[in-house]
Amino acid sequence: MKKNCFVKTFLLIVLFFLFFVSPTYVFGEELRWIMPNILDELGTKDYDKIFNDENQWKNTLPKVNVFSFFPQTIDREGNIILPEAIPLLQKYNVALEVGAGYPQSGGCGIDTGKIAATYHLTFLKKIYDYGGRIDYLSVDGAMLGTMQSKEYGGCEFTTDQAVQALVDYIKTIHAAYPDIKIGIIVNFPNWPYKETPNYWGGTPHENLPDYSVVLEKAIAGINVAGEKIYYVNTDNPYDYANGTHPSANVDVKKIDWLGRIIDLEKQVKSHGLKFGLMYNSETGASVSDQQYYEDTINYINLYKSRGGAPDYSIIESWYTRPSNLFPDNQPYTFTYLVANVFSNASIPTPTPTQPSCSLKRQGDANCDGVINMIDYYYLVLALNGGKTPPSVNLDFNGDGEIGLADRAIIVKTLHPS
Repeated sequence: MKKNCFVKTFLLIVLFFLFFVSPTYVFGEELRWIMPNILDELGTKDYDKIFNDENQWKNTLPKVNVFSFFPQTIDREGNIILPEAIPLLQKYNVALEVGAGYPQSGGCGIDTGKIAATYHLTFLKKIYDYGGRIDYLSVDGAMLGTMQSKEYGGCEFTTDQAVQALVDYIKTIHAAYPDIKIGIIVNFPNWPYKETPNYWGGTPHENLPDYSVVLEKAIAGINVAGEKIYYVNTDNPYDYANGTHPSANVDVKKIDWLGRIIDLEKQVKSHGLKFGLMYNSETGASVSDQQYYEDTINYINLYKSRGGAPDYSIIESWYTRPSNLFPDNQPYTFTYLVANVFSNASIPTPTPTQPSCSLKRQGDANCDGVINMIDYYYLVLALNGGKTPPSVNLDFNGDGEIGLADRAIIVKTLHPS
């Protein structure tokens, strides 16, 4: 009898840990990349000061392997930022990467790749002029930019034409700087993959072919040309990975979006290439710095709990959040996020908070003190079975349910007449 009680108690403890304790993970051998949101009207408030005082992110710098620049930062602000950035990154032995937008600068002609690369070399040269070097160059939208509809800024290239443009781009860059490791960034939700559609299920990417086939052709074409790519970095925000972002044409709840990313990781690694994943959150960025922090960490935990093992873990933002880059001991700055994620211990799983919310009964779902379409979006998402961030409270009338009565409250607030 005592033995049975012991067994039952043991099983209860195991079940408790399986279902109620969120897993945490230790970062191992993967490279740790960061790409802060840029000095821009839509970016962080203090990017121009990030390299002025290393004490602002002294807990972060030793944990970073690669710092990534957006090309427009170098192009517009290079003379201000680079003289301070390069010595500081070199001091901490941090490699330098540039994410190059492509092929917007190359047009849609036969020399698209060469023209785009020639333009990019003009600002890449600035890094070398200030005594730095580029370790990695990531071609953003390497195939998407040339293959998508002209209506959306593409060239409507065939896969073979897009591969040739990419080969020309790589050859032109390597003719000037042969030691740069070039990789590609795939905007993954925009592509169909194997048996699954693109996230939107329609425009602007309804005519794109299966990315698993496109990637195979790209790798083969680059190898035949005597060149190589070293890695594939995947841009797939958290809300597109867990199926909470709404889609007009796809029942997102029926598709394993996270499984798609893991399948892509396996395909990339089967060619001996490195696989990188960008951790960010579009929805979190629309809510608050804290929500962005929580979503990013939850994304890492979720991906690794499914067996994902990226070679490059990339903390990145091109959103308005986090609003500040530093200091790294102040919640929830960008460097605070990085310092916590890349700690030598395990990734801290956040405990969602419920802030004071004086306007909740009028429809302030995210408790930011403003009632707007973001609050309404969360309500519609919940009413249609979607998941909302843990910090969002949609029970405006306090009856314990989320329903049409709550919708009537926010509609009345937004349209009082």
